[in-house]
Amino acid sequence: MNKTDANNELVETVRDLTRVLLALSEKYESKSETIRDLNSYAIPPSRIASLLGMPLKDVTSILSRAKKSSGKAK
Repeated sequence: MNKTDANNELVETVRDLTRVLLALSEKYESKSETIRDLNSYAIPPSRIASLLGMPLKDVTSILSRAKKSSGKAK
């Protein structure tokens, strides 16, 4: 990894942490709610899974269910 790539990764990490701090400044009733909110801050599912220490398949499942239910509400 060259210096530019390392800097870009560092900047993305700082942005992600900032988003997480903003998202988690509120209290959530469930992990699902946390996942949906982090996703609304444009954090990729793989990073959400890593941040919350859970399997990616669980995160994508929660996001898929949320997308389906929001589509039915329209």
